[in-house]
Amino acid sequence: IIVNPGNRIITPGQGYEMTINVTKKTEPTTVYKYTNDHIKGLYVYDEESDNECITGDESGCTDIKQKVTSDPSILPTGTAVKYEVKPGMVRNFNVLYDKGDTLVLLDSGTTVASVKWYGPEEDNTKGPLTAIEAIESATADWEYVNNQTYTLGETVFGTGDYATKHVGCDWKNPWGAADAADCIYDLYPNITRTNVKARLITAQEASETADNWLLDTFGKKFMNTTWTSSAMKPFSTGYKISYDGIYAGSGIELAFTNTNYPANAVVVVNK
Repeated sequence: IIVNPGNRIITPGQGYEMTINVTKKTEPTTVYKYTNDHIKGLYVYDEESDNECITGDESGCTDIKQKVTSDPSILPTGTAVKYEVKPGMVRNFNVLYDKGDTLVLLDSGTTVASVKWYGPEEDNTKGPLTAIEAIESATADWEYVNNQTYTLGETVFGTGDYATKHVGCDWKNPWGAADAADCIYDLYPNITRTNVKARLITAQEASETADNWLLDTFGKKFMNTTWTSSAMKPFSTGYKISYDGIYAGSGIELAFTNTNYPANAVVVVNK
């Protein structure tokens, strides 16, 4: 039997030809959007049902990484993410927002346990340099997260409803006060950071997070208190996200810049 490239099989000595159509079998495949191998787990955030899932460690959590296809692909705010920031170190994060090709994540642990916003004196006119430098030092070896370059006062963080800057009277405190003193002012010089692994969250981002997820739930259960990069006149204060167990509530509050509080890293990773 001679097989030629046209898939025609010719049998010598016979007065006919027989043609066989050959079709290559293709196994069905699923295209997954999240191909970053350092994403070790994705979990639907749920703090209300019997299947509570906050960090991905709870018994009610189900890893959805291999169930999320390329369409649709946007993860909701709060989604728990286990991410390997460097070899052998996996940390828990939650999604601030999904930008399509990248995820903006907030460390749900404590990146820096105790640091001043700016110190040693009370002064918010120089910006949160002490806290920024501490965050950068703590995350400098997180090789599996993206570098960030930004300028506080110019860079727009987020997309859509989460697009905010750290300037102008464009945000009111959680109690809705309309007094200009309750707005975030551009009171310190623009600060540019280049090729750093992490930054602080802004008060606007915390305030505008969908359904106050960050303030009402995440802050209550995990962070308790953490610095933002935002500040306010006329006091020597910076803004922090705070949970007060006495009043069973959380929000964005003022604190003197030379007071020690935790700081949590905001990082950007590829999908």
